[in-house]
Amino acid sequence: ITFLGCCGAWKENRCLLGSYFVAVLALLVLICTGTVIAMSQGVEHIADPLKDTLYLYDETSSRGDIKEITSLWDAVQQEYQCCGVFSAYDWEKTPRFNGEGYLEDGKAIIMGVKVPRSCCEAAPNKALCMTRPSNKNGAYIVGCFEILYDSISDHINIAGGIAIAIIVIM
Repeated sequence: ITFLGCCGAWKENRCLLGSYFVAVLALLVLICTGTVIAMSQGVEHIADPLKDTLYLYDETSSRGDIKEITSLWDAVQQEYQCCGVFSAYDWEKTPRFNGEGYLEDGKAIIMGVKVPRSCCEAAPNKALCMTRPSNKNGAYIVGCFEILYDSISDHINIAGGIAIAIIVIM
């Protein structure tokens, strides 16, 4: 876009300058629209896609997209010390962690798993934690969405201010 403006000014070409103006105006409109939508929409809409990805979690999958979702969930739950979307009990609604599944843990097989291993990172007895998730057993009980919501709420005004500053500068 900048190329259009520079060449148009250098060559004094009205067509290039007009194209540059239209492109910058379109960007300004898109940024304004995006800022208004982002500031007016609630963060609550993010929870639904997160819940959908719980069903795709599979440590044994060979598919690239499933591996990516699984590693992302594991990383988020370990880093933020959270489990599930709203709570650790969200995992029990999925077929893999409804209490009837199992996980291989080295040489042993853990039956009745209700949460993934990443929810029990701090637990001294991971098998007990994964089958009976609770604070007492060392499981992360707080949902990841709650932590994400708090983080976004703390920074939404800063993000909005930056977007408004960019609009003013344009």
